[in-house]
Amino acid sequence: MLKNLKMQIKLRALSISDLNEYHKARNDPLIIKNMNFMVGNNSLESSKKDLEALITKNELKPKKYDYFVIEIKGKFTGVVGLSEIEKGNKARVGYWVSREFRQKGIANQAITLISNYSQKEYNLKSIYAKVAEFNKISVKSLEKSNFKLIKTIKNNRKVGETYCDDLIFSKNFLISTT
Repeated sequence: MLKNLKMQIKLRALSISDLNEYHKARNDPLIIKNMNFMVGNNSLESSKKDLEALITKNELKPKKYDYFVIEIKGKFTGVVGLSEIEKGNKARVGYWVSREFRQKGIANQAITLISNYSQKEYNLKSIYAKVAEFNKISVKSLEKSNFKLIKTIKNNRKVGETYCDDLIFSKNFLISTT
């Protein structure tokens, strides 16, 4: 379990007991809009299958995925994790925060925790995130966590009937030569 004592944030393993909160988030219109791989009107059964798939991915070797629940005082507040892990090189970071916990600095703290974890656990040189250009709050969270905008992919994401740009942010780690 990873902790940030300043805000009492913990990252812990996903569990099937998270299903109800996970399901609620999978049907949140803002999360659906921002996380373009999620679709709306998910049944509890489809949320369960998705959660079980994430738990299974976390257990595969070699690790390519490492997802955690963001928890505050025992309460599920979101998910943060790594995907596309290339040990010793890079990984992609992704996250979302449940509606009632947004704009409280939780994403910033979770990004910091997962950044530190990724460097220690996987000896990464960098991590990156892809975010829709309209998701200004996520852009600010990444910038506050010392991510830098490295690329804009024009008209990459379909939202409704229109396309928007995706922004790629990256954070490089100092590599010790000793």
